[in-house]
Amino acid sequence: MRKSRLLLVGVLLLAVCVSGFAATKVAYLTVVLDHPYWRAQAAGVEAIAKKLGVELTVLNAANDPIKQASQVDSVILQKPDAVIFTAVDTGAGAALAAKIKAAGIHLIVNNRPIPGATYDLQIVIDPIAMGKQSAQAFVDFAKARYGSPKGTFLELQGQLSDDNVIQWEKGFKSVMDKYPNMKWNVQNTNWDIVRATQQAADAFMANPDYDGVWTQSDALIPAVTPIVRDKPKSGEKGHVFWVSHSADEYALSLIREGQMDMSVNMPVNDMAGLSLEYALQLVKGQKLRPGTVTRKGAPWSPSKIVKGEKGLDFYLASWPVTSKNADDPTLWGNLMKTE
Repeated sequence: MRKSRLLLVGVLLLAVCVSGFAATKVAYLTVVLDHPYWRAQAAGVEAIAKKLGVELTVLNAANDPIKQASQVDSVILQKPDAVIFTAVDTGAGAALAAKIKAAGIHLIVNNRPIPGATYDLQIVIDPIAMGKQSAQAFVDFAKARYGSPKGTFLELQGQLSDDNVIQWEKGFKSVMDKYPNMKWNVQNTNWDIVRATQQAADAFMANPDYDGVWTQSDALIPAVTPIVRDKPKSGEKGHVFWVSHSADEYALSLIREGQMDMSVNMPVNDMAGLSLEYALQLVKGQKLRPGTVTRKGAPWSPSKIVKGEKGLDFYLASWPVTSKNADDPTLWGNLMKTE
């Protein structure tokens, strides 16, 4: 049986005391818990809640929007002081967020942007910047291989009901549209690993000479590893240039081995703690304001809180992980180990 453990580091500077939140109730509604990325976030929230004496309820929607809608109704009846909410379907998330706010509950939208939602704070990793970082990596690779940006590439896209996917695409295309000689075969996986595996196998059977692959999440790693396992490593002739998002344990291992080239790190452990920190500030009656957020030693620092249409948006910075920094002990993928 697989067990997960998170080796927590001191990433938060909380000006609170444990006794101050002994009667505070917070509900954390998450998408799934069957991947290290989501388990890392849940573990981060749970650890800080335990440290501060917060009564935390974690609800796993198992990627089912109907189940999550029912969970929202149940949570509202329990009347927690705050809710941290990651939507399964960001298109339907605005209505669920509205229910929570209408019940007078403080709301932190976490991880996935929800268009049109009303909330106190939305804390996400800047998805447009992530898309741009991935695109630029492919452009630089193509220039190095061919002398100019060209080649054929495969994209394994996520689920279009996930607003992160929409924003990643927007950032990616803002760069890639400048290079028409870089040809892309886009396959929508709907975050289904069986479907993604078949799509990747079919694509490489039709064209064994793809120059590179973009997986929009490390959750799709198993779809590509059988294909690249026996191909040349990074820096060798014929290597399939591979970029992904998340920088989980498996991506970091593949980067070290030279099979994957880059994964854009999403500081999920920090984001988890920050979500609870700001929820507790709201519970204490503190007013959140736009501005720059700095944390000593945090690679995402500085980041910004800006005024959105119906709430404040906190965009955490992401950064590329390559063979040069894959051993960084503060990366969440090096903290979260799967046994």
